[in-house]
Amino acid sequence: MTRRAVFVYGANDRHFQSGRMFHLRHALDAAAADRPDVAVGTIPYRFTNQVLPVAAAYSLRYGAAILSDRRAADGYVYHGFGFSDAYHDACLGAAIDGVPDGAVILSGCQNIGRRARAAVRRKGLRVFFYIDATVRDLVYLGPRVRAAILEAEAESYRLAAGFFVYHEGVAASLRRDYGVDPPAITVVGKGVPANAEEVRAARAVPRVSGTSLTLMTVGTHPRRKGVLRLIEAIDRLPADRRARLRYVVAGPARRELPTRDYLAPLGFLGADQRAHLLALMRRADLGVLLSEWEGLPGSIYEFLALGTPCWMSDLPDLGGLTTRPGVIAEPLPLDPARLSGRLAGLLDDRAALGGLRAAAEAHWDGLGWQPVAARVLDTVLADHVEGKRG
Repeated sequence: MTRRAVFVYGANDRHFQSGRMFHLRHALDAAAADRPDVAVGTIPYRFTNQVLPVAAAYSLRYGAAILSDRRAADGYVYHGFGFSDAYHDACLGAAIDGVPDGAVILSGCQNIGRRARAAVRRKGLRVFFYIDATVRDLVYLGPRVRAAILEAEAESYRLAAGFFVYHEGVAASLRRDYGVDPPAITVVGKGVPANAEEVRAARAVPRVSGTSLTLMTVGTHPRRKGVLRLIEAIDRLPADRRARLRYVVAGPARRELPTRDYLAPLGFLGADQRAHLLALMRRADLGVLLSEWEGLPGSIYEFLALGTPCWMSDLPDLGGLTTRPGVIAEPLPLDPARLSGRLAGLLDDRAALGGLRAAAEAHWDGLGWQPVAARVLDTVLADHVEGKRG
């Protein structure tokens, strides 16, 4: 019996893109457990310190400070190295000769690099992309690299056998901006970016009830994630109300946030602090994400999987996330005065907050990766699925 090889590109990294390929790989293992004709493997991302000569050459070419922590004024990194041909030639391209002819590659990045594109043609490989956005949506890319990465993305997409996307908004962008045939696109959503053991352990963390309100946001970029907007809303509250409120922020460097008595900046928490982060998310009264653009936010999935209710922007194309039990959807555009009023109401009505938590806990098992993996596996193994190549 011939086994069909399916390689998940980037499945070794549980941080980039909220670790979606890491979690998809584990779910695919389970989905393929009763499929002796399928072999699932990993092609790893390589970290910057493993490809220093490549990173240095890219930095010289584009004037990009890859190896520093320098950020633009809005908090975004502009160099785009992780989307470039140079990076993916050093990762996927370096491993591509070991991939058997006719194999399937699942890429979580919008580009596979020059070497892999040549191998797709030479070896008859079938590449599927699983993405939360197109490069055109990544407004934080700097102008010097944007054109090159857009060109590489388009060349990679022309070789695609198909696309898996988070929501209809991404599908619409592929159809409109890249000319992808609708049958080549499958909307699959995503699962919670945490494994089952982590979730079970965090759910067992005891909660402490009281009269104060603990809010929490998890995300790297304080401006895009709405952290600064929420701080502005909290500042509008009277001092006695602010004294009953605590805002925990995980992700941004402490220097990127203002100093406030109610603010608890944690900085970036690495893999060795994963259990601590999930415990904090479980203890929070409310997970908050007041952004104006998202794919499918991994932190909201984590909060809800832990039974923590959420307050988030009522963004389009979120696949019903804002209507799930335990979620408060905040209308756009966001208004600081209205946000302050919402906070005052939450402080005054603990019973309503308890009802939100009960609703979230009653539905906390509905966000797993298994349906996503099953749909992906069925699609990549079907012979008739073919993306637009011209």
